[in-house]
Amino acid sequence: MEGMRGSLLKGASGSGSTSAGTGKAELPLVDCLHCRVGLIKIRSKQTTMYGEIFIKCRNNYRNDPTSCGFIRHVKQYEAFLCDLV
Repeated sequence: MEGMRGSLLKGASGSGSTSAGTGKAELPLVDCLHCRVGLIKIRSKQTTMYGEIFIKCRNNYRNDPTSCGFIRHVKQYEAFLCDLV
């Protein structure tokens, strides 16, 4: 598992970047545990979740049950990262 962590967190160099205006550090976007491709950050345009931030696999496609199922709200993703360490 130790070697896996290094590859998953390859983008997490501790650059110190922060979210604009919040003062919070950006969360690193790791590789999907299933697909081994980089995760991406999206902002919801759905009326019920408008503006909410989600982290998802590049292979996750809406309404396609055969695509990767990895998608997490930013708070869930933060907990997911803590579980990796």
